[in-house]
Amino acid sequence: MYRQPVVAGIFYPGEPDAINAMIDAFTVDQPELPPTDAIGLVVPHAGYRYSGKVAAHTFSRVRLPGPAILFGPNHRAASSSIAPPGAALFGEGTWRTPLGDLPIDAELTRLLIEEIDLLVIDPVAHLQEHSLEVALPLLARFADGPVSSMT
Repeated sequence: MYRQPVVAGIFYPGEPDAINAMIDAFTVDQPELPPTDAIGLVVPHAGYRYSGKVAAHTFSRVRLPGPAILFGPNHRAASSSIAPPGAALFGEGTWRTPLGDLPIDAELTRLLIEEIDLLVIDPVAHLQEHSLEVALPLLARFADGPVSSMT
């Protein structure tokens, strides 16, 4: 399953050259420092014109080990299931971004589901939600590896 970008061209540029140019402009004035190892980040998820510089600076300053796990709110309250309060995971497939595809780590998702009772696989909760999508091009640009995501 491919999760297509739904806010590309709205919250951030939808074309690779345009998004790369915007990210370059956000990070051009950064001091030259080596990236710091990080185990977690908190970044804003508004449109890039509002918070992209903060998010780009953050992603560009760190090295993220292993697969990334993204947490975000569900603004749309969409769901395909009647689930207990908790979080909906996009269980398998690929997140599409203007900067390339990011595969979902299905094995990590399976392990999370086994260990955390509040998690359910519910891709519908992700289909129109922007909170994680706006981070994905930055993740594609600055980090390596698969992702697991929940709202």
